[in-house]
Amino acid sequence: MQKKIFNGERLKSARQYRGLTTDELAKNINASKQSISQYETGNKNPDFARIAQIATALEFPTEYFMLRPRLSITPQSTYFRAQLTTSKKYRTEQIRKMEHLAYIYKIIADYVEFPAYGLPDLSSHGETPEYLAQLVRNHLKIGNKPIQDIIPLLEERGVIITSFLTGTDKIDAFSHRVKTEDDDVYIIALSSNKESATRKHFDVAHELGHIIMHGWSEDVEALGREEFRIREKEANDFAAAFLLPRETFLLDVVAHPIDIDYYIQLKKKWKVSMSAMMMRAYHLEVITYNQYQYMMKTMQKKGYRVHEPLDDKLVTAPPSMLKNALELLFDENIFDAKEFMQELVVQGLPMHSLEVEILLGLVEDYLRIPDEKLAKIIPFNLKTRQSTNLKEES
Repeated sequence: MQKKIFNGERLKSARQYRGLTTDELAKNINASKQSISQYETGNKNPDFARIAQIATALEFPTEYFMLRPRLSITPQSTYFRAQLTTSKKYRTEQIRKMEHLAYIYKIIADYVEFPAYGLPDLSSHGETPEYLAQLVRNHLKIGNKPIQDIIPLLEERGVIITSFLTGTDKIDAFSHRVKTEDDDVYIIALSSNKESATRKHFDVAHELGHIIMHGWSEDVEALGREEFRIREKEANDFAAAFLLPRETFLLDVVAHPIDIDYYIQLKKKWKVSMSAMMMRAYHLEVITYNQYQYMMKTMQKKGYRVHEPLDDKLVTAPPSMLKNALELLFDENIFDAKEFMQELVVQGLPMHSLEVEILLGLVEDYLRIPDEKLAKIIPFNLKTRQSTNLKEES
């Protein structure tokens, strides 16, 4: 067993995970800001009573602060759609959550054979987003038809997708890459604050654009405002072209290009918002700029800029890869819920079950009710090797 010594790095991680500053945490536990800073840097160790206060305030088990991670998870770049308007504190909070998600993914991957990453790297291709979107469609062998469920399409290619509430409505979605001991893991996180299926489709396609078009070895935070705006526009253009391929969307939209009610029918087929389809029609030169502006003003008057028709009717498949993998472990009696949570402890990541449920998109209490079942979408195979860590370390 690991020797239990207070880990200041874990305190910083948990504090940022909860979106707190050192001053805010200090006030919560009636300590000084300097003490929190000293705990985090390792210049001072708290006594157990203080550790218990910290654990309660940050909603992590006390053991979380007494262990060191066994797996190497290194955060790399992150693309936030609202990077210019979202505070760094909120961005750091989400990055910390993705690190923990990637850690849990690697633990599960020791038992389950996940789909191999299967997207092309087109970051040095030098072509337009329109052209690259068609290349990706060809690579995925989906032709030019509408995409009904984009999330399982990417999960089947090894991209982790998750959805959870954020502390701000300014975060629509973001993509993140972490480096593990043997591979790179791409994660797309969607804000469940916004439930529209068409918004999810565009958000995922936008992040897909970042993954395949843009470099991930540099510090995105260091990009200038103009360079960041250029990349965001490229990702938006990619998303529009990927979801609404020129050849087939043109055939549809030219029939009634300035009829707003017609776009409601197109929305059913393409699962893309009316406003995004109108913008695409303008970029494809089906409508003029003046026509586009008039249609946007009409949308505003009808209240469609806030809630479009069908926003509460259209559905799309939710993230399911991690849920399905965990269910397989339970079905095959590799773990039950209690044993899985203990495996996290063995691997150096003690967490409360509710927090794991949130990260993995599980129904509440799933990790305390092991006979509750979840629908399977993606099939997996168990790896032949079996971990003995649980038996040895329990």
